[in-house]
Amino acid sequence: MNCSVYLFSGASAQHNQYPNDSLAPLFKRLVSLCTEPRQLVIHREGELVFYAYICLLEPTSGEYFGFALLVNGEQITGHFEQLLEFSEAQIQRLALEKTLLTLDDYGRLRRTEYSFASQVALLDRVVHHLRGEALALQIPLELLPPTDYSIEGSNYCSLPLAEGDNAILSATARYGVVAVVRNEVYQDSSLKQYSEQLNRLSTERDAARGELLALQSEYEKLLRQKKQYKKVSILTLCVVLLVLIGLGGFFFLGYNLRLVQQDAKEQTSQKEMLAKRNEKLEQDNQELAYSYQREQQEHREARSLLEGLAQDMPIIIKGAGVATTSQTTDRPNDFSSKARVDHCLWIAIEYKELEEATIDLRCDVYRAEDHYLMASVEIPLQTLLLGEGVRTVLSPGLVADWKEGSYRIEVLKGDQLVYSKPFRLI
Repeated sequence: MNCSVYLFSGASAQHNQYPNDSLAPLFKRLVSLCTEPRQLVIHREGELVFYAYICLLEPTSGEYFGFALLVNGEQITGHFEQLLEFSEAQIQRLALEKTLLTLDDYGRLRRTEYSFASQVALLDRVVHHLRGEALALQIPLELLPPTDYSIEGSNYCSLPLAEGDNAILSATARYGVVAVVRNEVYQDSSLKQYSEQLNRLSTERDAARGELLALQSEYEKLLRQKKQYKKVSILTLCVVLLVLIGLGGFFFLGYNLRLVQQDAKEQTSQKEMLAKRNEKLEQDNQELAYSYQREQQEHREARSLLEGLAQDMPIIIKGAGVATTSQTTDRPNDFSSKARVDHCLWIAIEYKELEEATIDLRCDVYRAEDHYLMASVEIPLQTLLLGEGVRTVLSPGLVADWKEGSYRIEVLKGDQLVYSKPFRLI
């Protein structure tokens, strides 16, 4: 496949592109036709076919990011789901690397602050990686048919991936621009877990801030009331004294003094009550501040945990099954936890990829009754991160004196046991 790779990003009237050439108006037009958060856009220009994966990140600001494969003289005729999974996996890789994409505090996909003009070396590395990954795809190609000049370049069609390869290929022959979208929202499990954790912690942080502001407002209100009580007390005392002096009521002086004393006691009681409430508010403020600091620490620990998710083991083994044949040249198709006794035993291991790596697994088969090692085989494995789905690796045929009974499969990486499962031969 003769192809080249373009990166593009922008918001509103701004558009950045690498390599920066005359194709910028075309990419901006393709972005303007997009209606879904993510889509694979197919467009033909002469002898070039554009396969552009475009993400609409923020509808209000018009923020977007994408990359395009330019195939010269050929067109892809099938495996569009594999091409879509490849594109989604590359976007997720960039988000986890925090190079050109990242996740905000609420787990939403956003562009980073990197400028295309100042990061030529980074962009060149990303383009080189994307081209290498694209060339490694096993997808069918054919020579381009002659250009149909009756098709207008502005004709647009949106198809769900579930329509199938034939419908998508047929649409590219009838429309100038074809967008392929998923029926459901897609997100890698590790990226989804990361996004949900960030969103939960940010929401809890905002709620804690709101409670803190409400308590501070209540505290300030109580302080103002305290000052007003003091002014009212002084004013009341002055009025009482003026009345006593004006009337010359020495007879009532003792009575009024007792009233003033009682009022002073009430004011003192109110002051004590306000002081206790102030202490309670200060204690609540301290507890909220401590809770907020603890949430921030958990936030950092969760981010660290999720970033190191793929460090220990590059794959997760989801299951294993067995099948038997009479010849080592016969490859079985159906695998389960039971198989009939035969000359040759085959083992299929299902796994999910976490990161790109090359690992060597060893598969040992033991007889259950006495833990006798019946067979052992090395299984080399290379992960390519082609999508979220579960993949399968098949062992070579294992020849041994197989008899009816219970057995156990143990899968090891080095000396570390990473998976175990029983099976029966009948």
